[in-house]
Amino acid sequence: MKKAGKFVSLNYFILPGFSDDPDEFAALCRLIEDHRPDLVQLRNLNMDPDWYLETVEYTPDAPPMGIRTWLAELIQLFPMLRFGYFNPSLR
Repeated sequence: MKKAGKFVSLNYFILPGFSDDPDEFAALCRLIEDHRPDLVQLRNLNMDPDWYLETVEYTPDAPPMGIRTWLAELIQLFPMLRFGYFNPSLR
């Protein structure tokens, strides 16, 4: 779509403790660098992150960055990238 000059939006599910894991952050950065979306729509999974991470027995290799730090670093690394929750009007 980007090659065709179209607007590309990426839906990204946010789960504190997982989305802000440093390895997950690095993978998201690679995705953004490779595909250059225009907008990242931040979606909430509407569940208790502690409960979910315990249930799936998730054991991270490093402490999470924190969602505020995660977003601040993305904004700094990709100043052209927009963030939101709803689809923007393209008019």
